[in-house]
Amino acid sequence: MVTALLLIPRIIFLSLILSGINFIPLGDLGNVMGGVVFIVIATNGNVFRSILISLPIFIGHMFIASRMAPIITELAKKNEEILGNYQGMITSFNDGGHLFKFLMIQVFSGNFRAITILVCLLILFFFQQRLV
Repeated sequence: MVTALLLIPRIIFLSLILSGINFIPLGDLGNVMGGVVFIVIATNGNVFRSILISLPIFIGHMFIASRMAPIITELAKKNEEILGNYQGMITSFNDGGHLFKFLMIQVFSGNFRAITILVCLLILFFFQQRLV
């Protein structure tokens, strides 16, 4: 809980100063706790190490969520979601920021780099199972 509470202002600050992030993750900040729990367990409760490990992960989530905003907005418009007078982009810090979802969208869009990364990951997983 302490780690998540210390991360929240840092995440807001980083979303304001980093270029390429086009949203402020206010609505999803309560869900930071879900991602931090596993990091805190892995660091045996060390708050400092947990924050150092969590920050790059959440920065990555914010960049991916920013890249996914046009796709999520298009899906909302196609599903006729009621947006009222809002004309901007829609994104989600949690759902829109997952690396695997982003990678799969890129693979099915025909992005060669994403396909290469996926093949490399599958090879790594295969050999990791052989070594254990």
